[in-house]
Amino acid sequence: MPTPRAFEVGERIALCSSGPSVIQTHPFPGKLTFEEANELRRLHRGGARLVELAERYKIAKASASAIIHFHSHIPAGLLRIHLPEPDRDLLDELAEDWEIPVESVAAEILVEALHSREW
Repeated sequence: MPTPRAFEVGERIALCSSGPSVIQTHPFPGKLTFEEANELRRLHRGGARLVELAERYKIAKASASAIIHFHSHIPAGLLRIHLPEPDRDLLDELAEDWEIPVESVAAEILVEALHSREW
């Protein structure tokens, strides 16, 4: 099974292509602040390697990985959604057609569905 992917989006809505839809908080949150954790994630998205980040913040690689994958230092309001691959592919197609990030498409669809209450 592939590793879940989470993406921080607009109002902290996130989308993951596989894995659990409920986030479990890591039992040992570590010594980083939420600001440092967000910076660590930003650096990782920019290409910084896990070992470099662990050394920079003086934490274990496992702790850095837990932060990157939103198992620790979870922002308030973060939502992870489990999507089967065909649904993720459809979102990818819509994002390409609309020329916006896939996470924005998912957020717009979710907000529209919640507001319509047709479920």
